[in-house]
Amino acid sequence: MPIVQRGWYPRGKKVIANYSKRERFHVFGALGRGVIRYLFYDEMNQDAFTHFLRCLKYSYRKLLLFFDRAPYHTSGKVKRFLLRNERTVKYEFLPKKSPEISPIEIEWREWRKLIGNRYFNDKEEMRSCLQRRIQSDDCPIIRLFDYLMP
Repeated sequence: MPIVQRGWYPRGKKVIANYSKRERFHVFGALGRGVIRYLFYDEMNQDAFTHFLRCLKYSYRKLLLFFDRAPYHTSGKVKRFLLRNERTVKYEFLPKKSPEISPIEIEWREWRKLIGNRYFNDKEEMRSCLQRRIQSDDCPIIRLFDYLMP
């Protein structure tokens, strides 16, 4: 499972990373107070996202969430969850097509750097490598207030 980001290649040659299997996993994450909460999922859909929200709610009394407008963020199941929990979960949608103002997108970029230009035998090996690197502080966590008010 190669992740090719950059390298040295002959000028004018197209880079091709051959890999026969298409395995992937997805991550939902939330930033706050110098920590990142994340969970891995096989699918990125409304069921997985609602599960992630329930896990966040279990860990924190109150939540303030910012979403982009991905289909799983605006689905009926997620809307019902947010309505049922409107006293403890507040949320706002970010403007359309503006990933540059989402701090979690910057965090994901850092995560990709941790595993870029490496070969993994399968997605479990990639996932465990990523978890070890995150837990070892190789990946800086964006401090929200520094990000929002430089």
